[in-house]
Amino acid sequence: MSSRTRCAVIVHPLVSIGGGEKVALEIVKVLLGHGYRIRWLTTPFNQSLFSRMIELLGGSIEHRIVEFEIVDMPLSTRILVGKRLQWLAYYRHVENVLLRENECITIDTRSNLPLSADIVYIHYPMIISMRRRNGIYEWLVKRYYRRLKRKPGIVLANSRWTASIVEKVYGVRARVLYPPVDVDYFSKAYHGEHSEKMVLTVARLGPEKNLERIVDVAARLPEFTFVIAGISTNQTSMVIDKIMEKSRRLGVRNVVIVPNIDRGKLLELMAQARYYLHPEFPEHFGIAIVEAMAAGLVPIVYRDGGGWHDVVSRVSRDLGYRRIEEAVEIIRNIEEKGLWSRLSREAHLVSLVFSTSMFRRVFSRVVNSIEAAR
Repeated sequence: MSSRTRCAVIVHPLVSIGGGEKVALEIVKVLLGHGYRIRWLTTPFNQSLFSRMIELLGGSIEHRIVEFEIVDMPLSTRILVGKRLQWLAYYRHVENVLLRENECITIDTRSNLPLSADIVYIHYPMIISMRRRNGIYEWLVKRYYRRLKRKPGIVLANSRWTASIVEKVYGVRARVLYPPVDVDYFSKAYHGEHSEKMVLTVARLGPEKNLERIVDVAARLPEFTFVIAGISTNQTSMVIDKIMEKSRRLGVRNVVIVPNIDRGKLLELMAQARYYLHPEFPEHFGIAIVEAMAAGLVPIVYRDGGGWHDVVSRVSRDLGYRRIEEAVEIIRNIEEKGLWSRLSREAHLVSLVFSTSMFRRVFSRVVNSIEAAR
């Protein structure tokens, strides 16, 4: 491939700030290292969102090296179909763009189904991400995939758990590439005192995370302070209101919410806290879980998803819950039996498997294989 045609198209709608965006930034860094020019295919967004994303995720990408191309859906589409079907409409527009690309490597960094890109990184399949099954919607998604004019090149998944679902739903074998976690940065908190009776939760402040359930645990452990930190979404005010209303109703005074926390402050909290409690949600991987483990916090997570099967179960099978109220007994058992130091050390060691440097090395090999095939 000549330098004249050495370009890459990143497909990633900028609608939030979280793990998917962290993956996209790291992929861009790898591509820049390979000498690619970057074109970022996205939905309409505010330029300040990109700046804030880089700042909050600890990135270091110069804006001038990324050219943005906006893919907008017709107003009629946005009005006539629901939010879920809007994603299918968005994918149809993206698919047309991808089919026109012959000179550039195309990479879908935040896919929900295998599109016609050279490299597809799947965070969660469109169907399984829904809590309530919808037969018509599932039929439309599968029909859309079957009718793609070109199948994907290399398909990657963010966990073994996600890969198994991708194969079940689409019949596609996906390679596992764990997301990049800045374990070096968060390991700075590992040798902190961790003396505060504090339980930390880090999550995007959206309704799908069921963050109000943290209050049920806090109500039964009044000696601990529960800190919910995360990045705001357009529904954050509703989420905070729900948490605070439940706290008032149950007479809970030990829940603190810290929206849009910067990395420095988050590191300080991790150096003080003892436990990390992930909300009642089957995380497909859970970068925040691994960050907390790198800092030495003992993780307690929902017993499903990649966050459990690929990550926390490696530390101890006793750190998963089916109902979030079970987290109360998990914490009490650890405190009473003096198990915290051993579990903290084990959590830190497991976290090192998911480093950013490992992600970059593996993804670089994937890029090399695509280049060789061309």
